[in-house]
Amino acid sequence: EHRFLAYFILILVIVNFAVSIFQNYDRRAKFFSKMALHICGAQIILGILNVLLKIPTLLTALHTGMGVALLSVLYIALYYRLSARGDKFPAKSFQAIETELA
Repeated sequence: EHRFLAYFILILVIVNFAVSIFQNYDRRAKFFSKMALHICGAQIILGILNVLLKIPTLLTALHTGMGVALLSVLYIALYYRLSARGDKFPAKSFQAIETELA
């Protein structure tokens, strides 16, 4: 069910945030892990409001958008965590993308 997946994701985000604090992660990875925790909280509030207000269209769109934002922020946190360790990452670096766009 949808709620159990939400609880599971919340637990994973909390664990990720706690690990980022106690281990020597890059400061940017810590920042994005903290941001993911805040987004997860907002996502839960939006989910509760969706249920209480009988699924209004605007809240449903915001809830979906927050899910995308959560996925994106966790991906960026993973990128900074792995790049700080010197691991190869399957995507171009953000600097390379910015250079191409300029």
